[in-house]
Amino acid sequence: MARVKYIILSLLIAAIAFSYERGVVKIDRKEHKVNFEVDLSRIPVPNFLVKQTEFPIKVYHNGNAYNYVDYNVTWYYTSTFSSVKFLIGQAYNTAAGRAQKSGEVTLWTESGEQVVTLADLQKHKDELYITFHPELFYYPAKPKGTKIPVNIDGGKTLTIESISNDERNVPHAFLVPNFLSEEEADWIIGNVTQEMTRSTVLENDQRVESKTRTSSTTYVLYPQWLIDRSFSVTKHPRDNTFLFPDHQLQVIHYGPTQFFHPHNDAFEHSPGLESWFFNGKRNRFATLFVYLNTVESGGETAFINHTEYMSKFRINEYHIDTNNPCTNYATGKVTARKGDALLFYNLNVDGHLQGAIDPNSLHTGCAVKSGEKWACNIWFYNRDHHGDAKADDIMRASRIKE
Repeated sequence: MARVKYIILSLLIAAIAFSYERGVVKIDRKEHKVNFEVDLSRIPVPNFLVKQTEFPIKVYHNGNAYNYVDYNVTWYYTSTFSSVKFLIGQAYNTAAGRAQKSGEVTLWTESGEQVVTLADLQKHKDELYITFHPELFYYPAKPKGTKIPVNIDGGKTLTIESISNDERNVPHAFLVPNFLSEEEADWIIGNVTQEMTRSTVLENDQRVESKTRTSSTTYVLYPQWLIDRSFSVTKHPRDNTFLFPDHQLQVIHYGPTQFFHPHNDAFEHSPGLESWFFNGKRNRFATLFVYLNTVESGGETAFINHTEYMSKFRINEYHIDTNNPCTNYATGKVTARKGDALLFYNLNVDGHLQGAIDPNSLHTGCAVKSGEKWACNIWFYNRDHHGDAKADDIMRASRIKE
């Protein structure tokens, strides 16, 4: 009877211990002496009841598939997953030699799925990515051609393909084949709500027509299915954008010989934009550029060698040889194929919360040689649309560079 009481008491204590988060995970990395020891005496259970699992993990910096930190994790069965993530975050900061970051730690798979259980941690232990709230998730930039399966709404899977061309990840971009069906692409073109007008660019905080952009622009109200799929593919928080059913999606059209000279989708810091973009820190985090038809010839999207191009030209500077950027400065090109999308990040991983532009996001719309080109822009922001700015200013800001 006494033995039965002891067993029952031990089980009750063990059950209570599940709520403890004190010193229940051991993180060890010999090279940098990162070692969070566990004091078993602080765990209110007999030692023989303390079950442990030990396994190595690799934690990569957000968006970077080349630099990682090795750990050995000892998981005690009295621990909670929040304590595990917290200590992994502490260890990562120390071992990676990075500035100490605070905020809730989130662990991700390469496919943008959050790791939330011990089983998840063990399954993906060889490739985990870390963010500290409010950092945003970046798909890891991998060698050109690397394919990453991504789960989307409705239990479906899309495969995104890296178009980076070397370990410098120029650019940080992915092709998303078959993002739209042919019928969905046709629906967008067929439901535009306004007549085509000449596309404009932003110069001195004003919208102006320019020789550097010769396409036409119109709009269509966002369909809910496009909103849902866009968030599902990018893994972006829904507050950080202007994708609402009552907001307008920008649709663009290029005829023969029309083009868009090299430009960044993110905004350069400008005093005239501070009231709209929270002192220059709110910016276009990522672009999802969707091709609505297949161009007969030309019309590619080309990423431009920023250093070489900017040594000779400036943004919004017109030069006569309109094919020059696509021919002489391109680091990679994407063919305009109906239903495909191009996802690229406009801001640096380490500076995206401050709106720091990634210079390697410089890109151009190559001239259409024959046929025509239809496409649409979907932008995602690094900060949510709430704050001190007035709602009408925010909505106007969303269109200032369209």
